[in-house]
Amino acid sequence: MTALVKAFAPKAEEQPPARKPEKRTLPCRISCRLSVLDYNLLMDLIQAEGFQTTQDWLYSHIKKHLELKGAYT
Repeated sequence: MTALVKAFAPKAEEQPPARKPEKRTLPCRISCRLSVLDYNLLMDLIQAEGFQTTQDWLYSHIKKHLELKGAYT
C-alpha cells in the first residue's frame, strides 16, 4: 500500500503544516446569530455609544455582567 501511495498520490503522504501558536491577548471566542433587523439596530447603537468595534462593546458588557454577578471576588 505504501508503494501505491508513493507512486500515485505522493502528496497524500505529506503531513499538513503545523498550526502556529495562538498569539492573541484574548484567545477565546463567543458568537451568535442575529436577524438582519436586530443586527442593524445593534450596530447603530454600538456606534452611537462610541465603541470602535462590536468586540469592544460585547467585551465591555460581558465584564460588567461578570462584575454584577460577583464573578470577580
